[in-house]
Amino acid sequence: MKTIALALILATGLAIAPAESSEAIQRGRRTFAQQCASCHSSHSANSLAGPGLKGYYTTHRPKPSDASVRTVIVKGKGRMPAFGTLGSARTDELIAYLKTL
Repeated sequence: MKTIALALILATGLAIAPAESSEAIQRGRRTFAQQCASCHSSHSANSLAGPGLKGYYTTHRPKPSDASVRTVIVKGKGRMPAFGTLGSARTDELIAYLKTL
């Protein structure tokens, strides 16, 4: 039975890479709440000061790459300021969380 469940998870692409562990996602959620939520909604795609991010990785076309999202976080874009001071690990955790929205 475990083999079938694992096969289903892998077949549907729901497997989480080590960098995207549940602990990393929770840390990313906290970073989002502290740094991003005042401008970006995690509950809808509607805009606040910046675009809502619910479903960003699943519905945005073309599908964003981690590298492009990382660049926006680190360097900023348009009215969004740069958050390069988050560091690599926190940025990875934030990206892992964004993928769950």
